Amino acid sequence: MKWGCIQPLTGGMYIGARNAIGNDAEWIITYDGHDYVKRDKQGNIVSTGNEYNLLQWLEKQGVNVPYYTFKHEMFNNIPLSDVELSGTPNFNDIDIVVAVPVCSGLSAATIADQNTKDNRNGNMLFITKYTLGVIKPKVYVFENAPALYSDAGKDVREMLNKLGEEHGYSVIYYKTDTKFHDNCQKRPRTFVLFVKYNESTAAPDMNYEHIKCDVETYLSRIPEGATQNETIELTKMNEMFLAYFMYHYKTSGAIHANVKHWMLQTIQDENLWDDLYEFVRNYDAPEVEKNKLIYHLKHCQGKILEGKNYYSMLPQLGNTETTCACMFKNVPTYIHYKEYRLYTIREWLHIMGMPHDFELQGDINVDYPKIGQNVPVRTAQFIVSEAKRFVDNWNTIERVGDNVKYFDNTKIK
Repeated sequence: MKWGCIQPLTGGMYIGARNAIGNDAEWIITYDGHDYVKRDKQGNIVSTGNEYNLLQWLEKQGVNVPYYTFKHEMFNNIPLSDVELSGTPNFNDIDIVVAVPVCSGLSAATIADQNTKDNRNGNMLFITKYTLGVIKPKVYVFENAPALYSDAGKDVREMLNKLGEEHGYSVIYYKTDTKFHDNCQKRPRTFVLFVKYNESTAAPDMNYEHIKCDVETYLSRIPEGATQNETIELTKMNEMFLAYFMYHYKTSGAIHANVKHWMLQTIQDENLWDDLYEFVRNYDAPEVEKNKLIYHLKHCQGKILEGKNYYSMLPQLGNTETTCACMFKNVPTYIHYKEYRLYTIREWLHIMGMPHDFELQGDINVDYPKIGQNVPVRTAQFIVSEAKRFVDNWNTIERVGDNVKYFDNTKIK
């Protein structure tokens, strides 16, 4: 089966598709800057582009996938007649294309203004327009934010549906969560599948999957001796904050039963503010760091007392059933469910479903956000296996009903 990949980012979507289809892609198309390497004066890698990590992993597998780049910025939704590539990929008889457009236009985490959000959505719309209008695969699959399935994504869905109709594709929106795909990560997402018309304009139906796994069982699958088992460095603020809990509960590492997921809520519920402030003032740390933490704590305390929300990069405590979504805010603040420590790089890579020989290049304290700029492998594998099923049964698969369909995997019991 011939397939291609556009903007794979850290590589989970590519690896999931590879697992589902059974062979490597014909090509990867992306943007300049995704495979760069930045080194210090001693020649050590400091940071990399997202896809450098994927390309290094493929090289270790003895695979050389042709790699092309667009000659324009990734958020430019330009006319197809103006598109230039760094080379000439072979688009003949491509069955499936997969992609990972940036989701910040619809992400709940973004605080950008509406113009910026609309601009960010341009990456999704351009890749879709290019794939349907130029490559013309039988099925195009991409992953995006959960809001794309909701009322907040209605306008963007209308634009996607229009592109599908213009180029002869039905559209499927599939809402799911990584925790239902043999994983422990709570990560709701929307997948979109464009299926080219045959004799019918209707979209085929999709299957559902519910395979759950608790955190301890899932993490036990990491093989002994796996690399990159070091943790990301705690900020000085978070080091002090965690030290207080160890001091207050007189523990050297085990999590106390009274500590809640939102650890600040424990401070509020047990009225420990004054004790915490006193502990911080006496902690062996630079005054600037102690003052920074006290200032932030007082800000959060005020918001809590007013019944308002607040933004904080202070620790949150994991549980035994699921982990939080792997993203830039959570990785350096999410505390292991058993111990007062952050999860390791290997644990987070495993939580994203990445192969155990996949390594994050460069300084992990710089590049850790790339782990979450990604698609969980097992989730991608399930979705692409559905796309493969469509292609394998192209002339016989039932297509009845609407040409735009919705499937919510999170509602299935």
